[in-house]
Amino acid sequence: MVKDRSIDSNDVSLRIAEYRRLVIQWDSFEGSVRKANALIRKSLALGESLAEEEAGRNGLEALCADDDRGVRLSASIAVLKWNPKVAIPVLEDFSAGSDMNAFSAENVLRRFQQRAQEVATDIAVDEPATASAAPRGQGEVPGQPDDDDLDMAMDIHSLIMNGGVDHAYEVRGDEFPLVAATFTGCGARDAAAILDEFLRILGGGGIPADMESRADQLAAVDESVADDIEVLSDRYFGLDDVQDKLEQIL
Repeated sequence: MVKDRSIDSNDVSLRIAEYRRLVIQWDSFEGSVRKANALIRKSLALGESLAEEEAGRNGLEALCADDDRGVRLSASIAVLKWNPKVAIPVLEDFSAGSDMNAFSAENVLRRFQQRAQEVATDIAVDEPATASAAPRGQGEVPGQPDDDDLDMAMDIHSLIMNGGVDHAYEVRGDEFPLVAATFTGCGARDAAAILDEFLRILGGGGIPADMESRADQLAAVDESVADDIEVLSDRYFGLDDVQDKLEQIL
């Protein structure tokens, strides 16, 4: 891997153009899930690198107004981390739709708003609790997943729908066991079974804690296992009720 170095504005412009090209290529890709995931990894890594410097952040903010929908969505998700005023209107526009982009944008906005609420709650910890505030846990249905579990399950669902089960595992595979249990608790048992089957065919040895190690683990599987994983992704893509079942509880 080439180490990061000091670069001029022209170099940043070339990297912004490459980021845009990768996102467009992935958004319209019709090949195997594995090849699509390679494009996702490249675009994510390049986006993270650009976000580390002012010129790169400015370039990503400019892409929030790009002509391509996929580029606008990808850039706005990245920009939300440091400039919500630019990103939120773009994400809200996407969330008003009814496609997978709308689902992704809505999910990102919900997580962002949840984090903002948590910060506000931390700031107000010294304020006296109101009489109407119920202690944590009261009012919840016993055995029903809580909001954090449901948000996590929605995130994993979005990752799978956008890049396959292996992509979701690479990004947040350490959460698979809990998400499988959440799927089961919501009645999405077919989705839970797919996650369980994925972990089974991947083999023993536990789930690596970091993304890079999970990527190495996936890269080391033989062709037959890779084919089985792709079949699992196709099965998941065919499920049409996972989001509905999660939203019924949310």
